[in-house]
Amino acid sequence: MRPVVFDFLTNSCNIIKKNSNNNNTIFYNFIGNIIPPEWRKLT
Repeated sequence: MRPVVFDFLTNSCNIIKKNSNNNNTIFYNFIGNIIPPEWRKLT
């Protein structure tokens, strides 16, 4: 589980770096809110 979550977060960050427009920022924030705090502690 841990590597999968880490890769997911990494890919999300890369998307923001490549496309720094408002839509992708909103998408990242939306996904970030779905991820449980427990998962964030693992990364």
